[in-house]
Amino acid sequence: MGEKVDITDVSKLAPDLLNKSVAQLEREVTERQMAIAELKRQEAEKRLAALAGEADGHKDRVVESLNWLETNGFLSAAVREKFMGKNNKKEPYFAPHIFFKKSR
Repeated sequence: MGEKVDITDVSKLAPDLLNKSVAQLEREVTERQMAIAELKRQEAEKRLAALAGEADGHKDRVVESLNWLETNGFLSAAVREKFMGKNNKKEPYFAPHIFFKKSR
């Protein structure tokens, strides 16, 4: 096998770096840190979007369950309405915060 390279020796790892100025290297470090931060932000945004989509599915199932309970006589319409709101099209949606307010 070949000779092992000591990865702590920059002259063997990336000799071209020694031809750059300290200011240029610091700028490149800053740019890479900014790129890493942006990639992390994008990943977090994607995770949040996926969670929001999953949450919408859970809300839809809660609405379906509330409607089923009312239809089959296990829940009064008044109680179901406490969990529901109406949008511009007068369609019900899961909105318990309208009735159940945070205590102060």
